[in-house]
Amino acid sequence: MCRRNFEFKRVKMLNCNYFVVVPLTNGKCHICDEIFSSLEMGRHLIKCIALEYRENQAFLIKITSEDSKFWMFIKVSPDCTLDSIDNFLRDIWLEIHDHMSHFIIENICYEKIQVDGLTDMENYKSMQILARDIFHHKLRFSYEYDYGDTTLLHLEIHSIINDDDTSLKPVLVARNNSAKIVCDSCQVTASMVCEMCMCGDDDGFFCENCAKKHQCKDCDDEPLFLPVVNSPRWGYALMKAS
Repeated sequence: MCRRNFEFKRVKMLNCNYFVVVPLTNGKCHICDEIFSSLEMGRHLIKCIALEYRENQAFLIKITSEDSKFWMFIKVSPDCTLDSIDNFLRDIWLEIHDHMSHFIIENICYEKIQVDGLTDMENYKSMQILARDIFHHKLRFSYEYDYGDTTLLHLEIHSIINDDDTSLKPVLVARNNSAKIVCDSCQVTASMVCEMCMCGDDDGFFCENCAKKHQCKDCDDEPLFLPVVNSPRWGYALMKAS
């Protein structure tokens, strides 16, 4: 059977729907360690989790970056809160800075901290709400982190699965593999990116050895290096995302 290495993503522009081709990236199932594309992983997880867990239920959620290059699947129990999902995303994908964030679910904005004057408004609610009270099969919603350099994530309740794990925190079950990025100078695997070069015309990717010798071409400032991480926030700030 021929496997597709791309998927179609719908983009809305000027009140019209367009479909663009997005290359598929592979990732690892954290239950069995097998490799699948983002398109295949959801179907695999339904079967893989069912081999181990039988009694209770959980929500299997697919989370994708705006450019579809980064993705993961998590499972959450019905008693998990949106606040727990927000903390999980901050820990694994976002960063150490305490920027504001919110979920938009069926035209309602769920804030981490209730803003004065918005608490009683119908379209603004707290992230302390339970998953069982708002999630349903095939629900699609969004999440935004950092209202300055905003990172937009797309979430979907992929399926409702049988699961014995009653943890009140999200559990990572699959994630995209790290992109293979090479050093601009020597072509070995890059571990750092120069923020000054990234903002200019150069890519600015370097290994540790070449980073020590790097001089920025377009300015006299000292290079500012940030780690290359498996996250849609790489290049924004020094991160704890893994």
